[in-house]
Amino acid sequence: MQCIIFVIAIVVFFPSCSGAFLHCDRQSSDLRGGGLLPAFHSLLPVCGAQRRSSVSQKRARLQQTPELHIHRSHFSTFFFNIMFRSYQAGWRLLLLAAFIPGVNLQRNNSSELPSEAKIFRPVLQPSESIPPIGTYMLNSLKGNPCIKVTMGVEYIITEQKTWYFNLDSSRVRVSGYCGNQAAVLSITMPDNAASLQFTFTKEKKVFFVTKLTAHLSPMPVCKKCANKTYSGLVAHDKMFKTANGKSFKCKSENQLLMSSLLQVKLVPLQIQAFTLDKGQYGKEVECWADYNKRIIPIVIGAVVVGLLLIAALTYLFLRDSRSQGYESL
Repeated sequence: MQCIIFVIAIVVFFPSCSGAFLHCDRQSSDLRGGGLLPAFHSLLPVCGAQRRSSVSQKRARLQQTPELHIHRSHFSTFFFNIMFRSYQAGWRLLLLAAFIPGVNLQRNNSSELPSEAKIFRPVLQPSESIPPIGTYMLNSLKGNPCIKVTMGVEYIITEQKTWYFNLDSSRVRVSGYCGNQAAVLSITMPDNAASLQFTFTKEKKVFFVTKLTAHLSPMPVCKKCANKTYSGLVAHDKMFKTANGKSFKCKSENQLLMSSLLQVKLVPLQIQAFTLDKGQYGKEVECWADYNKRIIPIVIGAVVVGLLLIAALTYLFLRDSRSQGYESL
């Protein structure tokens, strides 16, 4: 049915082309009894020759004829011609794909949506694992390193249950800007599925982080669960405060509450901004958590040793006192 409608449209809107095929009515009717393929091979040259030799006659005949009656044979002729040309074009495409490198034919499946299939969405995990450690560096417009951060990042979602996602350093994009007194480092995953942004401030001889923002757009944890984006920020006065030319280092966990549903854990963490000699970290400044972990055992050990020493001295003193009490008068 669609082919018949297409043929009618061609005949109505392109009479100059249809006249060439209608003029071959007699030849096509003689060839109908010989089969489809002989009709193809013999019909096209005859129609082409008659079209080239009788252009003026066709115009005169069309002007004199008040009505144009289209018979079934006319449709057959025109349809055979279209099918034969399509048959030849198909073989040409097949040969093109076979012998020319880089040319291939693909099947278009309209039921698939490639744009949706390529969207990256983090997958939340029900159990916690050690996040991979990555190094992120940002250069100034002059090409000098101005921010360097080495850390592992873990997102923690707390909503009915606790879910975890570790940031993959190999799939992120680093951006931002460097100024004399302020700098920003942005770490973003594909399709903006997850991000982490540090805002640095330089004040006299020290630098620190004034704001930390994060967001995560994970895959729903169940089929009927809705898509959600978890975001939050921490805006302390002076986080990770360090002297210029030195780096802040912390092996202990830095778990920051971004919002009621989102937490970000940075472990380990080494960070330096504004002044980086040849892109290398300066002298390390230990965080309080590491300092306490290192100092507290020493203090406890010293206290224990002191108590033991006091106990020993007390015992010796008491023993000497008793021995003097039993001497003869």
